[in-house]
Amino acid sequence: MTQGGVDLRALIERLEAGQNAEGFDPFGFEPRFLRHVLPPVEWLYRRYWRVETHDIERVPDTGPVLLISNHSGQVPIDGMMIGTACLLDRDPPRVIRSMVERWVTTIPYVSWLFARLG
Repeated sequence: MTQGGVDLRALIERLEAGQNAEGFDPFGFEPRFLRHVLPPVEWLYRRYWRVETHDIERVPDTGPVLLISNHSGQVPIDGMMIGTACLLDRDPPRVIRSMVERWVTTIPYVSWLFARLG
């Protein structure tokens, strides 16, 4: 299953290597969930917005790091594109965590979706 030059199956298998026996990490990220979400997000990343990524190799492989963007409004599309870049254009891929308003986790389905996406 190749999408836009990225072998999604290989990417998911690589990310699953660090998961627990249930298939997710302590924060709820589930790499298998990416097979449903990543194809349309990759299309937005590569085709619709045509994102250009620079200096992604400067993001460390492990340990804490802050990736900060400047956006306005309630829908953090820029954060989603940064996360997509860290998955698709970085070797090894790195899953990032997002900071959200406290009330976001109270929204039905959204809290589950955000946890599964990391």
